[in-house]
Amino acid sequence: MIKNILKFFFIFDLLVLVISFIFDNYIWFINIQVSSFSMICISIASFLGYKRDIYKKLGKSNIDDNIYNDDKISKSKNSIKNLKMFSSSFISIYRVIGYLILIIGFFILRNSNILDIYSYFIGFIIVSLSMLCTMFISTKNSKNI
Repeated sequence: MIKNILKFFFIFDLLVLVISFIFDNYIWFINIQVSSFSMICISIASFLGYKRDIYKKLGKSNIDDNIYNDDKISKSKNSIKNLKMFSSSFISIYRVIGYLILIIGFFILRNSNILDIYSYFIGFIIVSLSMLCTMFISTKNSKNI
């Protein structure tokens, strides 16, 4: 799954590279690279964290039983226990590093007077499109099986 996300990410990134060189706009390219690199780090860290927690929770038991138990857990009032169980998913050192890269990159671009907010947001869109394409292709392939 991560390989497919990275494959689409690099395709979109190559497209951005070509467009930025055609229009001779290196500022646009730098902004997109900073934001998309940090977002891809955050996204992959989130994916790996949730995947690890799901495998830890499932263990060696039956998936159907766990889905049923998940419904019971989500309806229960034991939210502190659920928070502890999945806290490692959203408090990951890799996600923190990704967010630090995002924030530090933003301030470096702003202090260097090369921040273009529109191209900075386009970097977020590139990562989202990469994930959307990956989900679309994987869903299409799973229906064919």
